[in-house]
Amino acid sequence: MSKKLQVRIVLAADAAAFSQERAELRDFVKSLNEEGSSVSYELLTQEALEKEEEAGQSFYLLIGQEFPEEESGIFHKVYDRFCRTGAPAMYTYFHRKETDPLTDSVRDFMKELDEEIGHFFSLYENLDSVKLGILMELARASEMEDAFAVSGGAAFFRQKKVLSLEQLPFYQNNEGLQALLKEQKELADRFEKAAVAFAHDPENRDFYAEKEEISRRQKEVFDALEEQEKALRDLLLEIARRTGGVKGLTSSEKLAVRELEKGAYENAEQILRKADRSLAHSPAGAMLAADKQLLAGYVSENRLLIKTLMASGVTAERADEICSCWEETLRLTKEYGLDPVQVAEYPEFLIHIGDDHKALEVLSLIEKLYILSNVPEEEQAGLSIDQAIAYSGMPGKEKEAEKSLIFAVKMLRELEAKHREDKNIYAMLINACFNLGVLEEDKFRKHEQAARYLKEAEEGYLKLCEEDEAYWETRLSMVYQAQGRVFKEQRSAGSYKKAAERYEKALEICERRAEKDLMGMGQQLAENYLHYSDLCIRQNKLEQAYLLAEQAWRVYDKMARISPALYKDFADMARSRMVDTGFYEMQNKKEDLQTHLKEIERLNKQAIRPHVKVKEKKFCLEKAL
Repeated sequence: MSKKLQVRIVLAADAAAFSQERAELRDFVKSLNEEGSSVSYELLTQEALEKEEEAGQSFYLLIGQEFPEEESGIFHKVYDRFCRTGAPAMYTYFHRKETDPLTDSVRDFMKELDEEIGHFFSLYENLDSVKLGILMELARASEMEDAFAVSGGAAFFRQKKVLSLEQLPFYQNNEGLQALLKEQKELADRFEKAAVAFAHDPENRDFYAEKEEISRRQKEVFDALEEQEKALRDLLLEIARRTGGVKGLTSSEKLAVRELEKGAYENAEQILRKADRSLAHSPAGAMLAADKQLLAGYVSENRLLIKTLMASGVTAERADEICSCWEETLRLTKEYGLDPVQVAEYPEFLIHIGDDHKALEVLSLIEKLYILSNVPEEEQAGLSIDQAIAYSGMPGKEKEAEKSLIFAVKMLRELEAKHREDKNIYAMLINACFNLGVLEEDKFRKHEQAARYLKEAEEGYLKLCEEDEAYWETRLSMVYQAQGRVFKEQRSAGSYKKAAERYEKALEICERRAEKDLMGMGQQLAENYLHYSDLCIRQNKLEQAYLLAEQAWRVYDKMARISPALYKDFADMARSRMVDTGFYEMQNKKEDLQTHLKEIERLNKQAIRPHVKVKEKKFCLEKAL
């Protein structure tokens, strides 16, 4: 195990007035540390600033009703250090309500920050806002972005729930999100009533149809919630990238971010829409003569507007406005040689709204801009991976997807050889190998090539697990599952044995992690049970196949009780797979077989979705009876 990296977060606040906050924030930072992680976080107080070698990588200043000279001196000491070295990242929070009167000391300091220094400051009522700020400071590093997620009204860091967001204004006052949450609750109530009615009258097709329609809408709402919470995460990351320094936000962005902190999305959108847009429509000559900082500010405001619109919920109208903002940013990037990396997310949005052809067109243009701008090669490799994702979603474009991934792997291997200390490049390489291995197997049945890339991914993830097992072992389990599929399709006694070994390795990880996170790991766990069950059927190990399918059914059944819209059909499918094994029939346990087949027969009579049906059900039922 390598030595841990210590991230020091310094908190400057009045010791007496903020004693409770200090203790609570120290506990929060402690909760971010996980056993097995190569990074640990430590909350220090301002006394650590006296020792240059103990200076934190992040500095947080909490200010109450007064701003004494001692705190002013601490801030300016850190600010001087920032001006000399560019570190630490600086965050300033004023604990007050909008209705609270400002004292002279606080008002003067706010004015100094805003007008003289240009430093962005936040207002907060709930200490969770500061906790979120600490979390976002950690997550804004490029190698840590994937460690941060928003799901189910909570913030997750390295797949561990660390903070509830439901009481924070940006989450609580998001009208689109709250409307979805309200509908989700109403649908759950309706589904329960419909299920009870159907249980009392299972022959009533109207009751069944109503239950299925509710289930369909529950799935749509769940997907919409998932997308909007992901958009919230992206908005938070966007804000985190812009704050923490002393300068960086335009005046419009500062106002917009403060409105977002209050959850006033519409106000933030209006501020950004009304910001100086004169550059957008001015003649080319005037644009060339324009201050580069003004141009960069305009593009930055466009990006923040895009993120805000997406976090508010992407309707058809909003999608048009988002595309318009991206097109404008892309045009300026092309015409005035701006950094093309800042438009790299546009194709991802186009794929999200289903415009794959436009996404490929934009990807092709960005690829040319990357070459002209001498963009770092790791960014070019990332673009190739994005191209592969776009191609893989289009019928007949599998070859193009394969070509893009092979190019990305080749480039990343060369980069990794040059920069062996760069773990971000190494992680990109291993992820690309995994994706290429899966593509080679699923689309082309190239077993040997798939096995080779997946072996490289396995070795890479094992190495990464030495640094941070808690974060990378989920990816490792996915490799084991993919290897199991490859060996299973080779259809030999030796390959079947290797497939079984891989499925068992995947299950060891999934079972252990699902004990703490059923909804996060249950799907992958159940899929491994079913893949392993299929392998056992091929080997005529029908009892083991049945027991594995039963395990999958039990997992899906537990998940369906929490989210019937998502997992009820999966539970029915796993139950059908239990019958497909034929184990009960061979063991003459006809009573149990009869029970299962009758249940499936009942489902088939009323099924709307064809995948619920079981092949030759009448023959099986007659044989069982």
